[in-house]
Amino acid sequence: MSSKYVNLSRFGLLFVVSAMAGCAILPAARQEPSERLTGTLTAESGELRLLPCDGSNTMAVVDSANIQQLFEQVVHPGQQSVFVDMTVRTLAEGGVEPVEVIRLQQTLSGCADQSHARAQWSVVGHGLEWRMQIGPAGMQWLDQGTDSIALPVPVITEEIPGSAIGFQTLRGDSQEVWLYPDACFEQSSGDYFHRTARLVRDGQTLTGCAYQGLLP
Repeated sequence: MSSKYVNLSRFGLLFVVSAMAGCAILPAARQEPSERLTGTLTAESGELRLLPCDGSNTMAVVDSANIQQLFEQVVHPGQQSVFVDMTVRTLAEGGVEPVEVIRLQQTLSGCADQSHARAQWSVVGHGLEWRMQIGPAGMQWLDQGTDSIALPVPVITEEIPGSAIGFQTLRGDSQEVWLYPDACFEQSSGDYFHRTARLVRDGQTLTGCAYQGLLP
């Protein structure tokens, strides 16, 4: 075999190894972290725009995480705006990309309701017949039609990774709530929530919707 051929072969091998090494050290595409935003979501000229609760400028919302489809399911005929709670990524060219839609509600006074800021989970029964919050102190019932909150009852927590999370009271009447990662539309209002809830109380099983609060 000629030395010329050997040199070329070595050069070719060196090129391949160098190319592979170069591929290995290429940095991964940087992905912006997500943040949670609440505000008024409005359909304008065929696109969705968000007016955040903090009063900052409106921003375009790209169609991601099924937000366009969910908006059309929740909004009533003739209505153009709903309250939205979602996690998003900010786009370099402006606007935001939804990562997860946490809730879409008919009420436009959602910015004034900060109950999610003091809860780990908020749960509402179908027909709005019952409401509760779950936080570090335990389970708290909210009186129907008022903002009165009962004293918290300590709970134990059980989690089935990727499937459900449950809370069971440790004293008083036995009550158990399970939250599932399934989309939920509250039956009386049509509002959307990102969790389905099941409450077992006094031998009865009741269903509802839930969404994650801000407390860890």
